[in-house]
Amino acid sequence: MIKTPKPLDFRVQEEHGGEILPVEPAPACIAASAGILRHLKTTPLYARVDLVRDPDGGFVLMELELIEPALYFRTNDEAAERFAAAFERWITRWRDDEVNLKGGHQE
Repeated sequence: MIKTPKPLDFRVQEEHGGEILPVEPAPACIAASAGILRHLKTTPLYARVDLVRDPDGGFVLMELELIEPALYFRTNDEAAERFAAAFERWITRWRDDEVNLKGGHQE
């Protein structure tokens, strides 16, 4: 997502007049984000990795958002369906991991 403030403002939130547009991130941005997420003990269902460029042109973590109040479903017609499918895969994997930890018995 690219968030842009309205003219003569610094706030990017829509409720303050900012504009939010979907973008396709560059491969280097995706790689940097994936590298950051590899440091987490478990893979979250959702993560938003906010990056900024450093003086050398590399990416630096600005914010790691693991709980998102706005999932931006309105920016893509297929977003809600993809999220639901991802949730189903994630919860199934979590449930299967729990069963394996308990010796193969579901409670």
